[in-house]
Amino acid sequence: MTRIFTLAIFCVLLVCQSCSQSETLGHSEISEVSLELLDSLVVDVLDPLEMDDYHEEKGLYLMRGKSRKIYLVNEEGEVLQEPDIIGNGPDQVGGRAVGCQFLGDDRIVCMDASSKFHIYDSEFKNKINVLASPMKGLNTLVINNYRLNFRTAAANEKPSIFGVEINSFSYSDINPTELKEDFYKKAKVAFQYAVEEEELEFLESYPDQWMPKREGVYVGESYPLSDFNRSTMEYALLHGVGDQLFVYEGLGSNSLKYAIDLRHPERAPLQEWITDGFNDQFGSYPRFNDLRMFGDYQIVKFNTQVPASVHRELKAGNENYGVSPEWREALEKYFRPYYILAKAGKQVGIINNFPVPGHMDYVSSDGVVYLNDNRKPSVERDYNVFYKVKIRE
Repeated sequence: MTRIFTLAIFCVLLVCQSCSQSETLGHSEISEVSLELLDSLVVDVLDPLEMDDYHEEKGLYLMRGKSRKIYLVNEEGEVLQEPDIIGNGPDQVGGRAVGCQFLGDDRIVCMDASSKFHIYDSEFKNKINVLASPMKGLNTLVINNYRLNFRTAAANEKPSIFGVEINSFSYSDINPTELKEDFYKKAKVAFQYAVEEEELEFLESYPDQWMPKREGVYVGESYPLSDFNRSTMEYALLHGVGDQLFVYEGLGSNSLKYAIDLRHPERAPLQEWITDGFNDQFGSYPRFNDLRMFGDYQIVKFNTQVPASVHRELKAGNENYGVSPEWREALEKYFRPYYILAKAGKQVGIINNFPVPGHMDYVSSDGVVYLNDNRKPSVERDYNVFYKVKIRE
């Protein structure tokens, strides 16, 4: 009898331990990750800056001003160069540079407003080449702050440009309004550009594992965000609508390595938004809007939106509620950023707050996150500050 009783207790303990481990595992996915403030980079320029790229071996930053100027800055924050590339001259890029990236050690590539890639030497003294634009039409115009839609990369040790061009097709050929869910089978917007060969290739952009494509549900174009990891040579795609992050082996193989399920307490699963189709009348769905890769990690971002119920309430009192004080109050209350962290094919935590104010502007290969509040600083100033924070191990 004693043996039976002891065995029963042992079984109960095993079950409890198993439940505890399961709960801990589930909890770890949504456990808040702690970050620490390391340092800051101060750049004595009045123009509000954004960070486009960082050459870690040379200790050089490429930055872009609100005035559309490009700045080459060292690790001490000294402006080394303000290249004269904005304009219509033969060595310029036109009215604005959308962004610039280091291309190896000896070149820099800048994208213009029509998505052509202008390649310069490392000191902007000579324009070496111009790669044709991957655009085929102007279907959609999206202006991103704090991120670029391309990244210099390597495919089989050859310099490449990787990114997403949402205007890579013409609506006359591929019309999402008419095609609905079949749009995901035909549209390819992710690309790799072999620089030396000047060869452009479009890649899988909507994987079969992505829930809307798998289930045959149309959720709008939901163009993916992209990033390339210069350390691991992997690249990733993240669709604005959905709960998944797709990590690929690398340019050249283009084979899917991980399909990572993402969740956050402040973000309801997509399935809850699907009732007789995708139901987002007021744009309240918390779309993913940023993706970065560093080391073995991926970090994704979304913003909570004003709930549909609040939209309806405000609209009932004022058809033009979008310009009302009540709407501004609603935005201040509900609109805020959240982050999800993934590693080795699974979610490993969430970030609800950074230790200092600012938007995630750049992430170095060793995981230093540069936070930028230069457009709307918490304290008015006549210089730029990039706060450096890192995951507390």
